[in-house]
Amino acid sequence: MLRFFQGIQSFIGVGSISKFGMSRSNAQFTHSFFIASALIGSLSAVLLVGAFVWAVIRLGLGNFSVSANNYVRLIAATFALYPASEFISVIANGRGFAGIFESLGAVLCLAVLPVASRLMVSSADEIANSAARGAAISGIITLLICLVQMVILIGYRPTGGSANTSVLAFFAVTLFCICCSLSSIVSSQYRKLVALGALSCFCTIILTDTRAAWVGAALVLPVALWPIRHSLWNSIIRLGVFKQLIFASIVLCVLIFGAWPRLEATIQSFEGFRLLSKDVSIAHRIFIWSGGIQQFLASPVFGYGPDTPRQMITALGGNPPLTYTHYHNIFLTAAIRGGLVEVIALVLIFAGLFWVAFKKHHNQIQRAGQTLLIALSIAALSQGMAGVLFTHDITSAMFIFTAVIGLCLSVHEQSIPA
Repeated sequence: MLRFFQGIQSFIGVGSISKFGMSRSNAQFTHSFFIASALIGSLSAVLLVGAFVWAVIRLGLGNFSVSANNYVRLIAATFALYPASEFISVIANGRGFAGIFESLGAVLCLAVLPVASRLMVSSADEIANSAARGAAISGIITLLICLVQMVILIGYRPTGGSANTSVLAFFAVTLFCICCSLSSIVSSQYRKLVALGALSCFCTIILTDTRAAWVGAALVLPVALWPIRHSLWNSIIRLGVFKQLIFASIVLCVLIFGAWPRLEATIQSFEGFRLLSKDVSIAHRIFIWSGGIQQFLASPVFGYGPDTPRQMITALGGNPPLTYTHYHNIFLTAAIRGGLVEVIALVLIFAGLFWVAFKKHHNQIQRAGQTLLIALSIAALSQGMAGVLFTHDITSAMFIFTAVIGLCLSVHEQSIPA
């Protein structure tokens, strides 16, 4: 194996590079990942695959070592169980090439260990600053794209660079988690940018009209801002009455014109038990959830195979028949794709993240990283209960890379210099 990597090294002319060079490269990649993803959402998966492959090559060349931290290895192991469960389902159900092809996206979960090991070459302040800066700029770009889409196409639910409203909502919530959670440790010259990025993400979340994202953002906000509650309150007081009124007016206008029509329609859907006729999206979810549970109970251990959700949903019937590619619930989708084996793998990922998030922290950096892991997990679970996660390239890449950032900060021992 060593000779193989040495052969690659001599072929492409790449030797060892300094930690300073790798650290600068890490910051550039983090910026590119978030900003490029705002423009074309699927670039997040492409860039993460590239980072995964390049980290493995660099590991082979001996430019850095695999992280010896037990928490990093534990989380990497829980993520690795997910693609393993998919391949077990392929074999158990005899799904062949179609099943293998559909499960290839899950292989991205194997990126956690090599990418985290590479990212940890950087200092804590570089990891935090590059992540918060990239997320803030990405959030601002995303909001601008959404506003342009809404102006050109009146009454149109914006999709940003994701081509899907629900995916855009998760993208914005993830950026929101980063901006809020890392605001306590980001360098002072970037704090206004990060605050503007968080506000932009908030506006985007509201404008998507995605109710699951609203719930996620509402739960994430107090968690992410709790570590800086005192300094945040002091900053608001220092703004003065006029600036406070402007800020409150912007938030109020976004909520009234962006959220209220959707909330009103949701409330009316439940009045007088008119749910099925008043809100098609909720009706469809209830229909496929009830049918999907029955399908799961018929094959509970290994499910039906990673390539089967679309045909299983179509088999439920409907008029016209539904053609969704997933069950709008990450656990039910996992149950159909890989049965209890895959559901357990999914549960272990979140259990591992929460376990690391609640371990004893020794400095402000670790607390910020843990806050990010909690916020990200809550956001993913909130929206995942009515949407997708690992079965979509953008949501998968965003979740994995953000989890890696939170994990690296959670175990980092170096303090950010004043």
